[in-house]
Amino acid sequence: MYTYLQFPYRDYRLMPSDFYYSPYSEGWSIRNNGAPEFDERHRLPSQQRLTFVLVHGSWADAHFWDGVAAELRSRGHIVYTPEYAGHGKNPNKNVTHAMITKFIVDFITKWNLRNFVLVGHSFGGTVIQKVAEQVPERIKRLVFWDAFVLKDGESVADEFPPQMRQGFELLRASSTDDTIMLPFPLFRDSFVNTATFEEAKWMYEGRHSRTGKATFRETGS
Repeated sequence: MYTYLQFPYRDYRLMPSDFYYSPYSEGWSIRNNGAPEFDERHRLPSQQRLTFVLVHGSWADAHFWDGVAAELRSRGHIVYTPEYAGHGKNPNKNVTHAMITKFIVDFITKWNLRNFVLVGHSFGGTVIQKVAEQVPERIKRLVFWDAFVLKDGESVADEFPPQMRQGFELLRASSTDDTIMLPFPLFRDSFVNTATFEEAKWMYEGRHSRTGKATFRETGS
């Protein structure tokens, strides 16, 4: 069964806004000068510091990475956490996988990022594999963190067991905006089955609905 890796910091939603990028948040920024002070003894030598672009999965937003980003930054790494269309505060759920991929590619080129580690979690794995096809020369390494990796022509839904796929189809059909919002029991049993009940409830409270098109259409479409 698909499992979910836990955050290194439980109170990730309390991290300062300087730690994430969202095009739908007021006064967003990408900077380190507003970050809490860290023990310099844990910082890596400058030649070992890396740049990371962290891509979240479904039912999540840029805040998903707050704890991970804080840990990486405490060691001197540079971290970007783009929040793609159809998630977070963006009300438009009529987005496709291709649109999500384009958003990440545009983010990378806008900030002229090069020689970085591109990380995808869960659904984000399907995004970074398509991003890598478009800007391979900019990427140092791909990391699929508990993520989907699809074959050409596949969709995320193709990776689901038949019973789960049927459940997703019913949830999609019952929505008014072509989205999928999991009931808590399904979310817990299928996506956070290594967490305690309290941890699963805590994570579920921050979930967002996900677009049906990005789930059932093949990657890149």
